[in-house]
Amino acid sequence: MRFTRDYDEYYNPVPEAKKSKPLKEHAPVDPMYGASNYEREEGDRYWTEPWVTGVLLRSYEPPKGRVWEPAAGRGDIVGVLQDFGYETFASDIDMSGYLGPDPCAEMNFLSYGPRDAVWADINSVVTNPPYKGKLADQFVAQALHLMEEGLTEAAAFLLRAEWNHAKKRAEFFDHEFYVGEIVLRKRPRWDWWYANKPESAPRHNFSWFIWDSREEYSVGPIQKFQMVDE
Repeated sequence: MRFTRDYDEYYNPVPEAKKSKPLKEHAPVDPMYGASNYEREEGDRYWTEPWVTGVLLRSYEPPKGRVWEPAAGRGDIVGVLQDFGYETFASDIDMSGYLGPDPCAEMNFLSYGPRDAVWADINSVVTNPPYKGKLADQFVAQALHLMEEGLTEAAAFLLRAEWNHAKKRAEFFDHEFYVGEIVLRKRPRWDWWYANKPESAPRHNFSWFIWDSREEYSVGPIQKFQMVDE
């Protein structure tokens, strides 16, 4: 199955009348997250705690070479990747909050195709994608399409642990490059960087889902990774 899907929905959002109504004025409902008691951060700016990326890199080794973080935010994932010895390329649709060690390019991951020069030296994609609407699905589809074109070898996405349960996502997990997940036994906090907020009690479980086209992972979509914590 090849990923050559159209991203019109991203550039032409669903009309307001067709969107789900929020349960509370201050608590929008996202199908991936359910109702929340907190106002959603603009642009899905939920920075990833460093230990979360550490779990990935202690359990799975992305291909040697350059890693693209296409939803870099502040640069938290980028910093950990560099700590583990990886060369990185950081980008975001809005780079105004970036505090990472290297410059961040302002670019839309979904708008780049196989003929773009940016893929010349990218070996893998590692990111915590935006979840609004269908963006997470579109990010995964984009990465798989580019892997199929031979432009990158692997991709790792931080997503809700039950993200693979949806029937509509079966194509992602039946894909020949899917190799498994790393289940976080500790729930990430998404307000950890706010000094003026009380410590939250997170209620959602997360996993790293991994696709890899290298020969050593060609045995098919099986569970390769044990559950690990920090």
